[in-house]
Amino acid sequence: MMKKKTFLLLAPLLLVLPSCAKDGEAFRVFAPEQNSAVGSSESVDTSLSEAIPLYQTIKANYPAVLSKLYDVTPSFLKDICHLYRFSPSCGSLGGLEGQSLVLYQEKVYPIGTSFGGYGVTHYAYGENQGRSLLYFIFSFGSGIHRSLVNAFDFSSCATESVEEKNKPFWNDDLQFALSEKGRLEVRYSTYDVKRDDTLAITMTPGDVVYEDLPQIALVS
Repeated sequence: MMKKKTFLLLAPLLLVLPSCAKDGEAFRVFAPEQNSAVGSSESVDTSLSEAIPLYQTIKANYPAVLSKLYDVTPSFLKDICHLYRFSPSCGSLGGLEGQSLVLYQEKVYPIGTSFGGYGVTHYAYGENQGRSLLYFIFSFGSGIHRSLVNAFDFSSCATESVEEKNKPFWNDDLQFALSEKGRLEVRYSTYDVKRDDTLAITMTPGDVVYEDLPQIALVS
C-alpha cells in the first residue's frame, strides 16, 4: 500500500511534568529523530549479530549495512538507551528495511515491524507502577494497513501488547498525545506524508482511542 523512503518524522517533542502525575507516571512523547547514520561501530555490529540471525547474511552481501542504520534517539533518552532504525529505502537490507531497534545495556532488541507500512512512528517514555516503559506505535501491511500499540519493558527487556495480544487498528494511523491533565493518550491520526529522499510525516491528532494508556493492561 505504501512505499517508503528514509524516514524523517516531523512531530513536536512534547515534554510534560503534570502536577497530578503519580509516582513518576509522567510521560514524554516524541517522534524518531533523524540523527546521523552509525556508519561503523564494533559494539553495535556485535549486538546486531547476536540479536538478528539474518544480520550476518545481509552484512556479507552488503558490507556497508551500518551506513543505513540511523540513530533516532532524542537527547533526553541517551543516558538510558539508544533507538535506531534501518533505512526503509535500501533493497540491500533484505528483511531489515525500516526495522527499529532498542539498544539497552549493550544488547539490541528489535521492536515493531515495517513491511508495507511506516514502521515505528511515535514513542512515549515514562514510568508506570515502578516500571520504566517505552510505548511505541508502528504500522505495517502491504495488503491491509494496520497500526499497533506496544510497549518495551526495561525491567524484563520484553515487548508487550496493549489490551490484547497484537491488537490491530485496521486501515488507521495512530499517535500519542498528552491530555490537559497530563494523561498519556492514544489518538487516531492523519499523516501528511511527503516522499523524497526522506519520508516526512506530520501528524494531526483525531479522536481518542485510549484516554489514559498506562491504565490499560499490557499483555505478553
